[in-house]
Amino acid sequence: MSYPLNEFFEIQESKKQGGGLIVGDDYYSRLSQLSLDGHIKLIVNFLKTTYVEGNNNAASADESIDEERETFFLKSYECFYSALSQGQNPMSCEEDIRQELCPAFQSKELQACFPRSMVWALCADILFRNGYQENAWSTLINYKKSECFTEIAINEEYKLAVSNARRKAGEDSYGNRKPLQINFIKSLSSKAPANGWSSRKVAAYKLAPIVLDMHMNSSHASVEHFTEQEIETILLGWLKNNKACKEAFYENSKKNRLK
Repeated sequence: MSYPLNEFFEIQESKKQGGGLIVGDDYYSRLSQLSLDGHIKLIVNFLKTTYVEGNNNAASADESIDEERETFFLKSYECFYSALSQGQNPMSCEEDIRQELCPAFQSKELQACFPRSMVWALCADILFRNGYQENAWSTLINYKKSECFTEIAINEEYKLAVSNARRKAGEDSYGNRKPLQINFIKSLSSKAPANGWSSRKVAAYKLAPIVLDMHMNSSHASVEHFTEQEIETILLGWLKNNKACKEAFYENSKKNRLK
């Protein structure tokens, strides 16, 4: 008897230009032909990928680190499989997974749903390997419900990782520029004209090369590189938004000295 579902799908290459037909495997038919073992392997691969991506908090492009995470996950999977096979109850296994694999996740949602998905996968795997085919299939139905939440959570994890990385970059930038700001505040006083600064723009323009020179002769020169124009923009921003810089400018401004 032939397989009841069409195994191929056809789509016109270009509807507007009347191109030829492209023939490919039908997604639904292909997945429906997967064996129980095939589905379980697919699920384990999904969990492994989720674990690796969820641990990419530093957005590292180092492939060797990803390989280490993959190896760690697969070893952990086998350890949890062994524990369940030897009589550990699945609910306590879920908590063990949360403690061992989830601390690096930033998303609370991923920390909550990943262990649940993994336990359902482990249960299905154990039932399959012990000959409980029908029970394994029914367990996979529950796994699939959990997988939907895991997919949503990994997207939230990515957004959170990007947000935290940007905040960290901002904090690092502020830390590197703090000496720059201190030198600028000192220069607003020591380099001020006799009758005071006439405007913020003038102060930023006049002090930019002086502050840049101080920066180039400091230990922070190797951390951040600036042009004179970039320094001028930073100084003008501080004069508008930073309380200490605004106060230093006012104390040495033309209007204040004429009072």
